[in-house]
Amino acid sequence: MGHKAPKYVVSGITALGGLLFGYDIGIMASILQMERFLDYFNHPGPLAVGVIVSSLTIGCFLGSLLSGPLADWYSRKRTIMLGALVCTFGAAIQFGSINREMLVAGRFVSGLAVGVLSSVVPMYQSETAPPENRGRMV
Repeated sequence: MGHKAPKYVVSGITALGGLLFGYDIGIMASILQMERFLDYFNHPGPLAVGVIVSSLTIGCFLGSLLSGPLADWYSRKRTIMLGALVCTFGAAIQFGSINREMLVAGRFVSGLAVGVLSSVVPMYQSETAPPENRGRMV
């Protein structure tokens, strides 16, 4: 590995941004079945569950639209850092949710970050990877 080790480390760390979407979707399916969640949010019906779940996806869509201009204006690296910060803020809102509206808002904010990260992370990886290893790292 030698002098290429830092590039693999950077690629591995930035790839974690791509895991956010799958993790959130998977964990939400389990949370929606928890009795404590259902009691806390007054047993949401199918429409409310749909809004809770889809708010992340709507945020992802809008975040992906914003990702190109943000990456061009502020650089890929800074956009990734901003995405991580926004994701943390969205997670804090979800964690502190006292009602469904706050939960939906937190998921939307997290979705914005996931949309940005899902677009910018592969772009950053392809720009930082050496040409001979680019396909392997992205």
